[in-house]
Parts: sequence; C-alpha cells; structure tokens
Amino acid sequence: MQIVNEEYLRLAREKAGGVNEAALDSLVYWNNPFALKHWTMNVIELLLIAGAVMALLHALRVLREQRDASNLCLWFACVVYLLVTEVPLYFPHLLGLDIGLVFMHNEFTLGILYNQTPLYIVALYPALIYPSYVLVQNSGVFQQRYGLLLGAVCVGFIHHCFYEIFDHLGPQFVWWVWNYDNPMVSLSLASVPFSSIVVFSLTPPIVATLLCRLILVPWMLRCQKREQSPGWLVPLLLTLMVGVLIPVLNGLLPTSGMREWVRDDGLARTIYLAVVGLAALLALRTAMRLPASGASTLARYPANYLAAFLGIFLLLWLYALPDFFAGEGGESPRGTPLGSVPYVLGCFFGAAFLLYRFAGRPGVVMRNAVPASDGNEGRTVATDAGT
Repeated sequence: MQIVNEEYLRLAREKAGGVNEAALDSLVYWNNPFALKHWTMNVIELLLIAGAVMALLHALRVLREQRDASNLCLWFACVVYLLVTEVPLYFPHLLGLDIGLVFMHNEFTLGILYNQTPLYIVALYPALIYPSYVLVQNSGVFQQRYGLLLGAVCVGFIHHCFYEIFDHLGPQFVWWVWNYDNPMVSLSLASVPFSSIVVFSLTPPIVATLLCRLILVPWMLRCQKREQSPGWLVPLLLTLMVGVLIPVLNGLLPTSGMREWVRDDGLARTIYLAVVGLAALLALRTAMRLPASGASTLARYPANYLAAFLGIFLLLWLYALPDFFAGEGGESPRGTPLGSVPYVLGCFFGAAFLLYRFAGRPGVVMRNAVPASDGNEGRTVATDAGT
C-alpha cells in the first residue's frame, strides 16, 4: 500500500502544477525557496512562521515573568490539534476512513509527512489562535460575568475574521487545492467550503479557549497559590489532553457533519451563516462594552502581529483583485477558484474593529484570575510582558 493517496497525485498534477516526486518518499522535504510556484507562497510562509515564533516567545516570557505555563501549553496544544486533525485527512486510505481526500497542500519551502504538510501550516494554528486568545485574555473579558463563554466566543470570532481573509485567498494562488468532488466540501461560499468556515476557523478556537480556561488555567492557579513549580510532566500531559480534545469536541458539534444530515443546500447555508452570525453578534456586543483603547495600543504583541497580518493581506488582496474582476464562473483567468470578496471585506472590517477594541494598553498583560463569586470582575494582576 502506497503512502500517498491516488487522488492526491491527481490533484497535484492537474490542479497544483505538479509534484516533487522525491518528496513523496521522504518524511521531511525541502524545496528551493526561490523556485516555488508563486511568489505569494514565500510571503505567506514567512508571515505565519514568524507569527508562530512570536507567539512562542510571548508564551515563554509569560512563563518566565508570571510563572504562568498555561499560555505555553496552549501554544503546543495548537500543534497537537493540527496533527490530530489533519493527518487523518491526508491518509484516510491508510486509516481505513471512508471519507476520501478532502484537500491537498501545495509544496512550499519546507514540509513534513511525505509532501503533505508544509511547515507554514504547522505554524498557522499557533500563529492565529494564540494571539486571538491573548487579545481577549488581556482585555479582562474572562473576569466578567459569563466571561468564560463570552471570551471563548470572542476568541473564535476574532480568529474567524483573520482566518477567512487567508482562507478565501489561498485557492486562487493554489496554496492548497480543495477536492470539490468530495461531498464533505461540496457546499461552499465561493471557493471556501462552509465546513472550513465553521469547523476550521470558528469553532476550534472556541473549544481551545474553553479547554484552556477549564483545564490549564485552574491547574496553573493552584500551582501559583501553593508556590509550586509546574514541572514538565503534568504540563505535557495536560497539553496533549487539550490538543486531542480540541478536534474530538469540535467533531461532535452538529455543524461538522451538517452537509450529511441537511439535504437542502439553502437550509444548510442558512444554518452555517446563523452560527457565524450569532458568534459575530456576541463578539461585537462584548467589544462595544470594552473601553476604547486607541491606536496607540498597536505597539505590542499580539496586536502588532495581527495588525501586520492585516496589512500584508491587504496588499495581497489588492494584487489578487484584477484576477477576480477578470474571472468568469467563479474562476480566475488561470482557472483557479476565486474567494468571496464581499465576505472577505466584512472580515477585514471585523478584524480591524475587534483588534482596536480588544487590544490592551501598551505592554500590559493581565494575568489569569478567577471571577468573583458575585459575578463582578475578579481580581487581576498586571505586568509588563509585551514583546
């Protein structure tokens, strides 16, 4: 039995501009960065790898200065989540899964798993989930009434806005290829399956935040209260548990298999958009209740990285628009799928507004705290931990 799916080889040759045959038999692959299939591929991998590194450095600084390992555990849990989620989608034939090939990644500079996983995809999860979480963590929402639920939804919708700006552009430049013949992705908004909008960009950060606040943060607070060192074994086990539970709980949500049990496409689209709309309503309502912070808050991590993300993607989208206007039938002149510009425009405005409202004071990171029993804001400690 061969490692690589036959459908993967077909999509690679027909839709992705060919395949590096030598990489198909290698656990780790390397390509000349100056010979990638499109220059935007260099930009996106540098942007997301840099974001993951910045997130890791921030988590390490929080650990050093606040003795808080929960952020670092969340960073690594995002990587575990990636492996548990995507590896079965790469090799369904090896695992006996009757789901077919859902998508394939194109070849970037560095990757793993027999040409299946570019390094930038490994970086994507901590690069966007972690700063979305830290934005809300710093804002004090978790210490408010119903802060756990509201904070988790805010993290999910903030991540959703940034992720969809990326998600609607990738197919146009063939960063990845969706297998639209697969029923799991047949229902889509322009080039992006609705399942990706909800099951990849919206609900996983919500689940990750809930698990972090219910498992990692209480453990960290107990260690601080007892003045104990967190060690390494317990954090490792908790990190693995959270990383595995994210896709498990995400897969239990009704939206993950909606296309199979909602046969009417119009009703399925309505349900998907209602889920996103409800998250947007809760996130925007929470943001409006926060004190305005002003543009000066864009001076520190995570707001500085997310602002740079918006700026770079604004330039990439301006570069992509001529193909959008020249395209026909939802395809660019090169025959690649086009995203939804109106949806992306809404995500740009949503991301910019939420970034402005949720960004904390420059250099101030609010430590985790447990809400007071009366539902009012709990006790917090602030310290300079910006990067």
